Amino acid sequence: MITLHNRELTVTISEQGAELHSIRGTDGYEYLWQADPAVWGWHAPIVFPVCGRWPNDQYVYEGTTYHMKGHGFARFSAFAVEAVSDTAVTFVLWDNEETRAIYPFGFEFRVTYTLDGRSLGVTYAARNTEQAPLYMSFGGHEAYRCPEGIEEYDLILPEPHTLDTYPVNPETGCIMDKPQRVFDNSRVLPLAEDWFTVDALIFRHPNLSAVTVRNRRSGRGVTVELGDADNLLVWTKPGAPFLCIEPWGGMGCFDGEESELTRRQDIHRLESGEVFAATHTLTMLS
Repeated sequence: MITLHNRELTVTISEQGAELHSIRGTDGYEYLWQADPAVWGWHAPIVFPVCGRWPNDQYVYEGTTYHMKGHGFARFSAFAVEAVSDTAVTFVLWDNEETRAIYPFGFEFRVTYTLDGRSLGVTYAARNTEQAPLYMSFGGHEAYRCPEGIEEYDLILPEPHTLDTYPVNPETGCIMDKPQRVFDNSRVLPLAEDWFTVDALIFRHPNLSAVTVRNRRSGRGVTVELGDADNLLVWTKPGAPFLCIEPWGGMGCFDGEESELTRRQDIHRLESGEVFAATHTLTMLS
């Protein structure tokens, strides 16, 4: 376990999955969900090399069918620590026999956490280490504690927007092209359990700089600056005391979408030696 600290926050991150395990203020308040296995046994799993899933967890590349769990394998993988200081750490994952059996590409995938005041920067960087093109996507899945229950919290945008969500088909696990209005020239959404009966709020190319989850009484919460993310997902398990804010450089499958990897919506193609990187930043509100 790696610990970062400054005068405002103490952050712990595991080499397993390069996963955040704790973001704690000097007053002892814990911002991150503590992975109760009876509810949801993750803190902040990293989504790589694919966002979302395909039906039956199968996809096709160059005529071969591969099996890969939704959100990919990074969260199950042991990362190496490449560099570490009191306020920053970089983890790296390389392709290996196990990854190539389900994802036939050579890659380096780095995750860097940088602590600055009450903010934590999270940078993902994928590099193609082979001659052929690499197809990938990645994203964050940090879960923030809402100990009073999510209905005591608001989802807040920096300015009024009109945004639709795309519901998930409970039979296929894929996204339906049936947009539903969530923000109607507004900036505050009082959270309700009903939004998450099936799955997540899925905002495609929302053109947002940031989003905040905040307790409307205490003011505690987190602002997530979305940085270079293509898409935004907001998710919880109904009844669970946490909320995930997920900046994604990719998107899940749509109903009827081909299982061919290269035609996945919002997939990123990297040429030989090319690096694709994206940063999002978490700021703790006290």
